[in-house]
Amino acid sequence: MKQTLIILGVAVGLFSCQSEVEKLESEKEALQSSISEDTKRLDEVTRLLDSLKNGAEIDYPDVTVASVNEGQFEHYITVQGIVASDEIVQVVPEMGGMITSLPVKKKEGQLVNKGELLASIDNSIISKNVQELQEQIDLAKYMFEKQQSLYEKGVGTEFDLKQAEAQYKSLLKSKESLKTQQGKYNIYAPFTGIVEKVDAVQGQMAGPQTPIAMIVGLSDKKIKANISEAYLAYLNKGAKVSAEFAALKQTFEDLKVSRIGSFVDPSSRTIQVEVQLPQSEKLVPNLTSTVKIRDYVDSAALIIPSKVVLKGANSSSYVYVTKLDTEASNDSIQRFNVEKRNVELGMTYDGNVIVKSGLEKGEQVVERGKSEVYEGIVVEVVEE
Repeated sequence: MKQTLIILGVAVGLFSCQSEVEKLESEKEALQSSISEDTKRLDEVTRLLDSLKNGAEIDYPDVTVASVNEGQFEHYITVQGIVASDEIVQVVPEMGGMITSLPVKKKEGQLVNKGELLASIDNSIISKNVQELQEQIDLAKYMFEKQQSLYEKGVGTEFDLKQAEAQYKSLLKSKESLKTQQGKYNIYAPFTGIVEKVDAVQGQMAGPQTPIAMIVGLSDKKIKANISEAYLAYLNKGAKVSAEFAALKQTFEDLKVSRIGSFVDPSSRTIQVEVQLPQSEKLVPNLTSTVKIRDYVDSAALIIPSKVVLKGANSSSYVYVTKLDTEASNDSIQRFNVEKRNVELGMTYDGNVIVKSGLEKGEQVVERGKSEVYEGIVVEVVEE
């Protein structure tokens, strides 16, 4: 019991100590920030006094400013993706035999249309069987017609007629089956596409596992990319996408997310997204792309350049705002008073940041010279 109380006492003491350390660290940051500000003010006041004592005009510091604008803010996720296609097929024959013709050999690298003949395999045995069967069909047809004529005259029996009819129809079905089998000795393009390569040679023996040619389709190309599961809450089907292909020196704008996966890879903690691509022969499978997916948009956000923001104590953010100083200004020049303003910020992207609170549309914030100014200093605004 005593041991438990001692351990609890130590834990409480450590927690209290840790809290005190954090409190002191925070106070230290605030004091350092205050000292830095006071030092800058002291240096500037000293400079102004020296100028006045020497009878010189006051040389006000020059700064540049940036406006607080209201407009559309977009945030993008940047990932690497590759071009994929559902129409990549290694064409193989259904039946085995010797390749007797190979028209596709002349079309390597060229376009073939759906249903176009790629290769033929020797089907001479099937052809002979069809010829022999045709002779039997001709005889069966004659016998059927003969029995039908006799039956109509009342000489033949219905049994003989039905038997002849069944024999005739059975042979017709056998021929139809053989013709279907015969067609499998011809290999046709399954879709319109480019002949990427031809693996077969005319005269070689081929079987159901022998590759004849690879066909790459022109349509249904897409980019596949893996993004962190952390972005899943912000990503929607139909989100705007741009895809840059460095190898082609080309960028495709206004694409859209066509599919978001339903499975998170347990090893990488990523989920796959797909972006449908326009039809283009240059967009070949496995081509890499830099993909930018828009995961956030605000059409009426207050925006400032992220470089005007300074960091204060406790990771707070602040900027310096300029206000017209009527006393220091004259007819020929306007001078401005600097005011320190704490701000609450939102998302940052491409050099801009959203201002949630602390600023208003149209206000001017110090850009160049922000590290040299302080609360209450008078400055002159110059063009960049």
